[in-house]
This record gives sequence, C-alpha cells and structure tokens, in this order.
Amino acid sequence: MPCFYAFLIAAPLEQALKVLAIAPVLRSKHFREPLDGVVFAALSALGFISANNAIYLAFSQPSAIALARAFLAVPAHVLVAGVWGYALGREPRRRLGGRGFDAAWAIAYLLTAL
Repeated sequence: MPCFYAFLIAAPLEQALKVLAIAPVLRSKHFREPLDGVVFAALSALGFISANNAIYLAFSQPSAIALARAFLAVPAHVLVAGVWGYALGREPRRRLGGRGFDAAWAIAYLLTAL
C-alpha cells in the first residue's frame, strides 16, 4: 500500500506544490532564460524540502538513519526539480502544460515516487 500512496498521492502533490510556488514568477521580467527556470525550481524545492525535513525530524525518533534520510533528500529534491525547471525555462511562452514541461514533470514525479 505505501507504494501506491507514493505514486498516486505523495509524489504528484510534492511536485505540484513546487510548481505552484514559482507560478507567479513565470511572467516576470526576472524569468528570461532556461537557467532562470532551474534556479527558481531549485529554490522552490529547497524551501519545500527544508520544511519537510523540519517536520520529519521533529516527529521521528532520533537516529542516524533519520538524519541521513533528511540530509540526502535535499540534493535529490533540488536536482529533480531542476529537470522541470529547465524545461519550463525553455518554453518560449513560459506556460505550464507545454509538451516539454509535461514530460519533464512526469520524469520528476516518477523519480520522486521511487
């Protein structure tokens, strides 16, 4: 059952919240290049995983495994979000739902679920 939860609820919700965080920036003058998409996506992921880790560490049993999981989750979330961030930055009209963005978001969603 946890496997279904990861694929059907947790991973898509995590990625959707990260995208939602940068949605207001899409049409701003600060969003010009593909690298900007990576930067904004990585910062969104960093904020998300920081809050996630704070909650996880506050309510989990103190152990080296919990600390390692929290530590390793940071680069994983940042790199996975960079995938769809780059695709979003490459879209000429910077819109959510473009073909490149959809494929990159699906890859990020699957990697997060795994």
